[in-house]
Amino acid sequence: LLTGGPDLDPSTYGAPPHPELGPTDPVVDVFEIALCRHALRRRVPILGICRGAQLLNVARQGTLHQHLPELADGTVEHRQSLPGTRTSHEVRVAPDSSLAQTTGGGPVQVNSFHHQAIDRLGFDMRAVAWSQDGLIEALEEQDGRFVLGVQWHAETLVSDAEQLSLFERLVEATRHPGQPAPRERRGSD
Repeated sequence: LLTGGPDLDPSTYGAPPHPELGPTDPVVDVFEIALCRHALRRRVPILGICRGAQLLNVARQGTLHQHLPELADGTVEHRQSLPGTRTSHEVRVAPDSSLAQTTGGGPVQVNSFHHQAIDRLGFDMRAVAWSQDGLIEALEEQDGRFVLGVQWHAETLVSDAEQLSLFERLVEATRHPGQPAPRERRGSD
C-alpha cells in the first residue's frame, strides 16, 4: 500500500521544480521509489493512493504535472475543502479495466486533495479513470495483475462499497500474487 503525502520531488522524474511546488522529502521519495520498484520486480500486488499513485507512475519512469491550477479548467476542484469522508467529483472509469471490475463498472464518486497529477504515463502503465477536466485519476499495470493507483483518498470513503472493494481486492491479490485480476467484482461478504 503506497500512501498519500507531500509532493514528489521533481528530480525523481528529471524535471526542474515549479515555483509553486509544495513541500517535498527527497530522502523518503528515493526510498519509496526503490521500495515500489522492488515490489514490482517481485510481482507484489500494489495499491497506490493519491501520492502513492503518483509514486507508482514515477517508479515506472513516468512524470507528473507539478501545479494543477495551471492545467485545470475549473470544472473540478482537485483540492476540495470538504472533509475526506465526502466526495467532490466523479471519475469516468474505463470499462475494460481492473478498476471497473473491482468497483462494479461505471463512474465512481471520489474525493480530491492533490496538488500534483500524472502527466506522462510510466512504462507498462495505462490510464483507467479520468476526471471531467481530463486529468488521469487512476492507472494500472497493463498485464492484468493487481497494480493500481488511484488519485483519490479511498481510505476515507470505505463506507462506500466501491471504495472498500479496492482494499478487499488488494487483500485478495496478496493471496495469489502475480495472478491476473479476477473478472468479477468482489463483494464485501
